[in-house]
Amino acid sequence: MASGLIEPQAIEQLVFWLEEEVQGDRAFDTILHMTIKKLRTMIEAYSLDALVEDPRITRYFKIDDITAAVARAYGVAPVRMLGASRSRGIVEPRHVAMYLAKQFCPHATLSEIGRYFGGRDHATVLHAVNKMRSAVMNKRHPAGRIADIYSSLAVMQKEAVA
Repeated sequence: MASGLIEPQAIEQLVFWLEEEVQGDRAFDTILHMTIKKLRTMIEAYSLDALVEDPRITRYFKIDDITAAVARAYGVAPVRMLGASRSRGIVEPRHVAMYLAKQFCPHATLSEIGRYFGGRDHATVLHAVNKMRSAVMNKRHPAGRIADIYSSLAVMQKEAVA
């Protein structure tokens, strides 16, 4: 870790302490909640950086490549993720693909990602991104699968360069 950075565990302990112990007037509470939100964002950013550990790999991919990698990992047809299905077996891979598209396709807006995935609204994409980001941050399902998909994308990218 680079010098000068605070360990995420220390930030988590500080957030816990602030939430449990510090109480005050309304203005202070507002500032406190803004600080806690910023600290949680820092923890989240650290978690996302930890997900991408190989600095030799470019983190930019096409949405098609991400969709294909996610579909392979979940055993579904990529075209099904673009459809209207709301079944759990399709929604989760679609959410993962939207999350990875937002992370690794910096040129794509939420609206563009939504259009790609069957004309969905930007708010739907934002919901998927936030849900998966929370899963990664809290190491909940499907965080491990997301890391595996990223690894397969990295391998695919290395093969394309070689």
